[in-house]
Amino acid sequence: MKKALKLSSMTLAVMVFAAIAPMSATADLIVNGSFEDGVSIPAGFVTVAGGDTTSITGWEVLGGGTAIDYIGSFWLASDGVRSLDLDGSPGPGGIQQTFGTEVGKAYKVDFDMAGNSARAPYVKWMQVAALGAGPAPLNTKVFSFDSTASTVNAMGWAPMEFAFIANSASTTLRFSSMTPAAATDWEKYCGPALDNVVVTPVPGAILLGAMGLCSSGGVLAWRKRRTA
Repeated sequence: MKKALKLSSMTLAVMVFAAIAPMSATADLIVNGSFEDGVSIPAGFVTVAGGDTTSITGWEVLGGGTAIDYIGSFWLASDGVRSLDLDGSPGPGGIQQTFGTEVGKAYKVDFDMAGNSARAPYVKWMQVAALGAGPAPLNTKVFSFDSTASTVNAMGWAPMEFAFIANSASTTLRFSSMTPAAATDWEKYCGPALDNVVVTPVPGAILLGAMGLCSSGGVLAWRKRRTA
């Protein structure tokens, strides 16, 4: 009996991941996911202070006395010509965007990560969180990138993946740097780089959620590649 139950559970687990793997051609739910729309960047990058809601179209820069750097020609972006360094001056900082979701449905977040290799620490850390109704996040995941071999002309952008199940009609997606500055001057604020954020619904996830196989604690979180 126990053996049969174990086999059944394993089969169901395979069914879960088999169901979330194929993605249909659905529209991206994120506005300005490659950060191409925003203020002018005349000298390689501009620093955007925490609390700003207008400099990067569709995105809010996290407050609390932090900032991010809005990158233009300073390095080569993953998609288009612009990207972000989540450690500004002062840093570390982050960004967030709220978009419409359907209760009980799963969503997949794709993004590209690299790191500003101008200063140590060279392994950059970033937390991604999905925030819905209630005090607890729907899911959180910490990602890392080793920028030791990165240059402004060859950032080594790595594709990453993250997922969550919505519990309200809107969800906030947040990217936060967890990379501290090595010193107090602005040149030392060199954090994780972010570009090409895409959010799409996962087909069939409402049925899987109803089966009780998908929890808000992170069952659906994964990465394509760990770089550190």
